[in-house]
Amino acid sequence: MDRVSKILPRILRKHGFEEVAVSSMTVKAAQDWISRFLADVSKSLAVKALKHGCLIIEADDSVALAECANRANELKIFLIETIPEARVEQVRVVRSLKR
Repeated sequence: MDRVSKILPRILRKHGFEEVAVSSMTVKAAQDWISRFLADVSKSLAVKALKHGCLIIEADDSVALAECANRANELKIFLIETIPEARVEQVRVVRSLKR
């Protein structure tokens, strides 16, 4: 009997949902990494999306933006090692529009 972990990727690919699933897993993994390694500013950071190899993170304030931007390469390496199918090429930290 096949395991779900073997069957699910084929089904997602067949129905065109593989990219969405990988993107969702990547966003979750990035948010978990931020919670762990940037705990002091994690409440001010929100991982928004993975689009065309670019992970977008919004920061509520300049301190969170600077902290995350300084560690963006570490996050990128983590994601490349953890979810290689995501093909993360860049981590972009931007200021959020809400104030």
